[in-house]
Amino acid sequence: AIMETLGHRLLQDTDGEFGYGPEGAVLPTLYVTLPFDGKPATVGNGSMPALDAPSRAAVDAFHKAALTHGGTDEGAPGLRYSPTFYSCYVRDPDGNRLWLVPPGHGGVTGIGIDLVVNNRDAHAHFWRSVMQFEPAGPSAWRCGSSLVHITGEAPVARVDDWRAPGWRYTTVQVRDCVAEHTGVLQRGGAEGAAPTLLGSTVRMSFVRDPDGNFIELSQRASLVGHLD
Repeated sequence: AIMETLGHRLLQDTDGEFGYGPEGAVLPTLYVTLPFDGKPATVGNGSMPALDAPSRAAVDAFHKAALTHGGTDEGAPGLRYSPTFYSCYVRDPDGNRLWLVPPGHGGVTGIGIDLVVNNRDAHAHFWRSVMQFEPAGPSAWRCGSSLVHITGEAPVARVDDWRAPGWRYTTVQVRDCVAEHTGVLQRGGAEGAAPTLLGSTVRMSFVRDPDGNFIELSQRASLVGHLD
């Protein structure tokens, strides 16, 4: 219900996984899934996706729909930070925080991921050369319509289990999980988990950024037509 207010539609509904994207898109830009480990979903603190809204009216409609369908208010629609920055904050029924921003804010045209890191230079090399994302401005790299942005440096504790509370990992959709996983390791990336097949749905693996954050490489049969 809330994604419709942003002009997004349901592109995938498979085995408890829902993928949403704008009209005309082939691949989803946002997935909502159950935890892979089968344990109850839990909320984290310090992680928050930002979604792009096409207008102030869409921000208002998104906020209203979120509260109508079980979300909670974290900041009503209004101007913040500048005379043109109209946004709102909500939490989903599990408590995860979402931020809706104006079109193009900080280069976000789909989903934006802000990271505070231990070493900005190490992450610049990782996202540019290891993951081969496209540069999108100072300390920012783009993959499709999604943006990774380094917002600052600070001590970041390493967590060695991706099955933990809150937003735990970023997913990158690929056409060949094994080839992409091998390429990341050859370019100096660290392995989180080797490629594995989950039934007839997805072949997936994990790699890790310089701070140990997990990145899923996902080859979905519903998107690429095969799991070879």
